[in-house]
Amino acid sequence: SVYTIFAGVQGVIWTDCFQATTVVSAIVGTVCFAVATVTLPETFQVGIPLGGGAVGLRNMTLGEWRSVMPADTLHFPKGSPFEHYNSFHLLIVCYLFRTLLEGHGGPGGYTFQRFAAASSDLDCGNMAMLWTVMLSCRWPFVASIAALAIFHTNQGGGGATVLLDPEAVLPWVIHTHIPTPLKGIVVAGMLAAGMSTYDSAVNAAAAYWVKDLYLLFINPDASPRLQMLHSRAASAVLVVAGLLLSTLVRDVNEIWGFITMGLTGGMLVPIVLRWYWWRLNGYGFAVGILSGTCVSICTKLFLPDVADYLLLFAALPVSLTLLLIVTFSTPPTSPQVLDKFYRNTRPWGLWGPVTGKMRDPEGLRRVEVETTLDRVASAIAVVWQISLFLLAMVAATDFGGASTAPLTALVGVTSLLLYLVFYRPLRWWDAGAVPLQDPLTPWEAARVPSDASGDVSFQDAVDFQGESHFQGSAGNSHERDASPEEEHQEESRPHSRERLHSVPRVQDNLPLLADTQGG
Repeated sequence: SVYTIFAGVQGVIWTDCFQATTVVSAIVGTVCFAVATVTLPETFQVGIPLGGGAVGLRNMTLGEWRSVMPADTLHFPKGSPFEHYNSFHLLIVCYLFRTLLEGHGGPGGYTFQRFAAASSDLDCGNMAMLWTVMLSCRWPFVASIAALAIFHTNQGGGGATVLLDPEAVLPWVIHTHIPTPLKGIVVAGMLAAGMSTYDSAVNAAAAYWVKDLYLLFINPDASPRLQMLHSRAASAVLVVAGLLLSTLVRDVNEIWGFITMGLTGGMLVPIVLRWYWWRLNGYGFAVGILSGTCVSICTKLFLPDVADYLLLFAALPVSLTLLLIVTFSTPPTSPQVLDKFYRNTRPWGLWGPVTGKMRDPEGLRRVEVETTLDRVASAIAVVWQISLFLLAMVAATDFGGASTAPLTALVGVTSLLLYLVFYRPLRWWDAGAVPLQDPLTPWEAARVPSDASGDVSFQDAVDFQGESHFQGSAGNSHERDASPEEEHQEESRPHSRERLHSVPRVQDNLPLLADTQGG
């Protein structure tokens, strides 16, 4: 709390780097220790909470435990606090639906400040990729802790009774079966993981108060010193409030499920529509957020036995209905703000009334190409991320098994596709090579004439594409006379060899699919 309040986002960034190093060290050490010491039997027993503090046992096979495909049901008995997880496939579908909506709503909460602090779109892409890869490290750690617990409780070791409580598995394994040098690193890693999320959330909440409430509605002319004072005070108040609310939580699973599926689900509609629908204004957004949040909280209070993942569908229709009513009942956002927002963010979706007023057809076509690639990359990224997480778990529990090769191949193929469809074009946009003109299609880029060194100027590429627009599909020429303006531009244009070498090569910044030219 102290370094977050006084150091701000810079302190959060530097401590996050140190904390991430500690977390990765703990994960690597735990996974290596588990792989080296654990050999699970072909059949074993696992504890199942029955409710009211009672716990039962369930027989499980090693093949079932290692299976990449989830079981139809988890066989929790009636009355168990985990009974609603029996419809496991429905849980997965609901969670995937929520995650996809949340992802298309852009970064939010404490993650937004990290992207806002990046210097360019390319840095945002790099950070997103790195973040996803680092998140995959949590799953082999979880699998290793579970493997250590199963191994020692099924070998007649002490402490099996304690292990029957799912909340006690992690501390029991760390305290009893991880050696002392590694134990300290793991404990430090757990603390670092919590602190990394905690400090980011506190710092982001202070920014919301100062930027979105205090400066906007209370004191727009506040001095930087006064803003800093309010930021630190807001951080302190949030910390105290969080500590007080934590006394009301019975277990981590209860509050985590409500936050991720219920509370967050109530905010998804306005968070997503703010990017893809020009008509949504601040009034509709605020009502959508408040109504969804209130419905989620009320449902949890008055229907506490409803599964957390079903809270999502209780809040979504109410939030959407009230959002639409308020949005159409209030004036739209000013055209100047919408125009500036679109030019800065370049979203896809329902933006026709905004783009229709822009006298920049070439720039709009560039945006269309960029957003089309983003949509394709998003679909590939879903497969890539799921397969990456599964491969990380398989590497810790069944390395060399039947699932290793297919998952490795899937991660490799999707990684290559993401590089071609997302990362390389992102480098091109970020370099500013095409501020207004259309990018070349891959097969056109492969046909751009180059000099002996292989360097192609961007103007040559644009010239080539301009010529290709007047060629028929069979290669027939439909030529036209150049206008006086074009002749003047041609005379004043410097030769491609004399251009700055900082201009990116077209071949280096597009996925070259020359083989598709014949098709």
